[in-house]
Amino acid sequence: MSTEKDEFVLEKFGGIIDYAIEWQSNKKKLTKNTKSKSHIKTSVFEQAFLLDDKYDTILKVLLQNPASSTQDICNNLNPTMDDNGYRIILRRVKELSNLGLIEEVLPDASYIGNMSKNTIPYQLTLIGIIYVILNFGTNVFLWSDPLKQLLCNYNYPFNLLFQYFLYPYFTKETLLCDMELRIDFLRYLRSICKIIQGQIGFYYSFTHPELTSTNLIDDKYIPEHLFNWSKSNTQIKDTNEKINERLIKYLYKEFKWNWIQHARITLDYDGNKIEIQDKNSNYALIIISTTSKTAILRYRGITYSNLFKVFLNEQTISVAGKGYTVKNSLDPGFLFNCQKELLSLLFSFQCRSVNNEKLRNILSKDPKYRKTIGEMIRILKFKVV
Repeated sequence: MSTEKDEFVLEKFGGIIDYAIEWQSNKKKLTKNTKSKSHIKTSVFEQAFLLDDKYDTILKVLLQNPASSTQDICNNLNPTMDDNGYRIILRRVKELSNLGLIEEVLPDASYIGNMSKNTIPYQLTLIGIIYVILNFGTNVFLWSDPLKQLLCNYNYPFNLLFQYFLYPYFTKETLLCDMELRIDFLRYLRSICKIIQGQIGFYYSFTHPELTSTNLIDDKYIPEHLFNWSKSNTQIKDTNEKINERLIKYLYKEFKWNWIQHARITLDYDGNKIEIQDKNSNYALIIISTTSKTAILRYRGITYSNLFKVFLNEQTISVAGKGYTVKNSLDPGFLFNCQKELLSLLFSFQCRSVNNEKLRNILSKDPKYRKTIGEMIRILKFKVV
């Protein structure tokens, strides 16, 4: 799966966090009645993509007819809809817009002054497209050929999901030529969307629930646990030695101070401080505060306040340092799992094409597919018979 070297791919789909947060505040009135499935545990990011059918029908209209206004949607659902019905649809459209599943289509400048109230056209957002793909097997979307609609209608073909996970490996002609194949592509994309959900959920669970998608960039480092700090001077020597070892390793990684590798560390639990010094009078001090939930390092008149994060537990204080960057922590595993799904899809096509002449002809005419298979054979060192 080829991407630019410094590109943070998962961040492109970080809007799922914003959507899930917005959904949580309205879930009782938006979500399907799943009482019969209450024994099935799902994450917030899975639950958020199970809206009531009344919202799905609006999304289906915008899937098939992008740039539709609220009045267009009403006419599509029921040409004889009365004013009360119109107000209901208008409210639901606004709710979907607030959730971030749909967005206003920016019209040509010459039409802006002519647009009357509630005639603004809407289309699916990237999150809305992901929603449709995750639910393409439901009654509402089942017979609408979602992939064909997304490939052919308005701005939808340019969505990032396709640009990263379809277009590098298949031509548009292949994607459109056969409905049975489009189901395969949708299943593959649904797996990709679930991987995105899982990785975003992992990130979200190990940070703070109030964070938004912007923190995928702003919160540059994943906290890495260094040690637990006791509230009393009762820890055993072995534990203290582990703290010393981790702290020296971490501070050397951050500052490349050679002296710190031979320094003596004194742990003062009652004073909530750690003293670090060597025989040449190098001296550093770490002060841990339970009230402000901070830990700072002071060295040669400089205070370093962004080296540590402090988390309060019932019995101990957990002190974390800078781990991997969010990108380096999340993207490799995310892309690897996506590659596995692509490999599975390619392998399925290759196997089926042996006895399926139609499929074999379709794939043989696709230069992107042939190139991808060639690269796969080269990387995995398959022997071609």
